[in-house]
Amino acid sequence: MKNDEMIVNRETAMRLWTSRYGKKTKAVDFAGRTMVKSAYDDRNSDYGWNLDHIFPQSKGGKTADYNLICCHILTNDEKADKICFNANGQSFKVIKVENHYEIINQTNPNEEIKQPTL
Repeated sequence: MKNDEMIVNRETAMRLWTSRYGKKTKAVDFAGRTMVKSAYDDRNSDYGWNLDHIFPQSKGGKTADYNLICCHILTNDEKADKICFNANGQSFKVIKVENHYEIINQTNPNEEIKQPTL
């Protein structure tokens, strides 16, 4: 790991949750699944969530705020390291926009997906 690369752990996840959702204890991921802040990394919870690399590490994606998104564990499992994928019955694609990557909903193209702020 490079010195300038962050570590994905509970502290990082909680910091990103707060930066994206503020004081909310519940949020909905880009695939429409409900997450509960206190269920971070809890596979036994219906609301468990973790951090996903928008552009997969296996394809050169960085571990940095701009490339991480909070998402339900099931959504993350369905996405895996793909850039075109189905999650929660919908079709998604990772695209490059200027200097970062975003996830777009191909099933409902007009649906806005909340992305990390840079």
